[in-house]
Amino acid sequence: MTDELPSDIYRHWMKSTQDKDADQEVLVLRPAGSNFLQSRGMEGFDIQKNGNIVFYQLDPSDRPKKTLGYFTQESSDSIRVSFEDKNTKPLLIRILSLHGDVLRIKILRDF
Repeated sequence: MTDELPSDIYRHWMKSTQDKDADQEVLVLRPAGSNFLQSRGMEGFDIQKNGNIVFYQLDPSDRPKKTLGYFTQESSDSIRVSFEDKNTKPLLIRILSLHGDVLRIKILRDF
């Protein structure tokens, strides 16, 4: 049986521009509402216990865009995401660490 995802993972996470990781492929996120430095548009996602995941991004004209996806747990540290829009490629998100209000992940697009 696969271990459960950490219970603290289920919240709205935003990409942190002030937190950097030595590995440039690692995204560092903090909960929405954290004290972020001023920046144009915030990207992130809201992962929900019901299996939904909503991605928040900027479209090419810098307008906020929401993309609905669905996730299934692959292991205790990874989820597979498919999207309502079948033209959007699925993702594998590897959870590298979750300590307090800091989440580090790696997104694999082609798996």
